[in-house]
Amino acid sequence: MRQVSSLAIRDSRSDAGGSYNDDCWGAVSTAVWILDGATGLSKERLFPAAPSDAQWFVSAVDSELRNSDWSKVTRPLLQSAMQRVRHRFHRQAVGRIEQVSLWPLASFALIRICEGGIEFANLGDCRILWSPPDGRAVKSFGSSRVTELDGNVVKEIERLHHEGYTNHELVRQAIVPMIEANRKLKNTLEGYWILDVSGEGIPHLQTTVVDAADVETVLLCTDGYYRLVDTYHRRTDQSLLSDSVNDGVSAMIRELREIERMDEECLKFPRMKPSDDATGVLAFAKCD
Repeated sequence: MRQVSSLAIRDSRSDAGGSYNDDCWGAVSTAVWILDGATGLSKERLFPAAPSDAQWFVSAVDSELRNSDWSKVTRPLLQSAMQRVRHRFHRQAVGRIEQVSLWPLASFALIRICEGGIEFANLGDCRILWSPPDGRAVKSFGSSRVTELDGNVVKEIERLHHEGYTNHELVRQAIVPMIEANRKLKNTLEGYWILDVSGEGIPHLQTTVVDAADVETVLLCTDGYYRLVDTYHRRTDQSLLSDSVNDGVSAMIRELREIERMDEECLKFPRMKPSDDATGVLAFAKCD
């Protein structure tokens, strides 16, 4: 078994899809993580001094992870970090903090060195892709019912397009009730598990451990970056990872933005918003 001493960042970029970026990523010597935040759908704000409530949340989680005790196993470590985020939340939030629908949330993915090799962890719809050595097929880790629920919203968008609705803002207004209904399913058995202030999703964290000898390069990415695969169909998992390595994460994001600029009304590629925050981080294991 290959002995891994640390994780190193090969390339990274996080790019806002709009006026601010609700994605975030961070690292310590033995771990790399990524967060894709979402703000409550109401215009009411809990953190008016921040660019968005979601950005406040992912920044708080990132800060607490950086200052965590990484000798702990993953679930207790994440629970401890979220307990400190909750304390921040109750100190800093203003307004109706008891209104759960206003709370920000985030998808979360993590890779870290562990005794058995490299651990992958996921909560939500971020993606972890990794390439084994010797050119073997790229593998993927992480799944969420969020993907299915978002897919149902996209089907409704396609139905509206067929009925003649071509203005994206009008389509957006029509699908808001579906999006709101999906949000109410967070951290429920009938819905999906996600990271929020309550920490209720953490016991449902997906985890697996892979022998370090089977891991050459890892790509952590948010769903906005993964649009090149599942929305625009320009890449497969294999080519997204290889092109991110060979051409660079920034080149992948430039391609994303060009596709989105050419389809601002979301007609060629039906989707909930014209541009999404996109983050990709390439990491590799360093051996003793």
